[in-house]
Amino acid sequence: MRRVTRDKMVQIFHESSRNHWVLVAVQTDTCIAELYDTIYTTVSAEMIANICATMPADQRNITVKLMNAQRQRGNSDCGVFACANKR
Repeated sequence: MRRVTRDKMVQIFHESSRNHWVLVAVQTDTCIAELYDTIYTTVSAEMIANICATMPADQRNITVKLMNAQRQRGNSDCGVFACANKR
């Protein structure tokens, strides 16, 4: 069982349904997740479930904000962009 013990968690998630990597920064005390996506402008149900799975059971009611992120030009460099977007 994974537990978040800090006030802020930054993690790269793989979204298997889209074969895509994104960066998520979660402020655990406010349950706000900032999602940095380099291609898509919507948040999938799979991604929300992935984020919730990392949260403690009493903090799974979260708000997901889609943040402005630099757009990738190619179709296979999302992992590099996911890492670079959170400075």
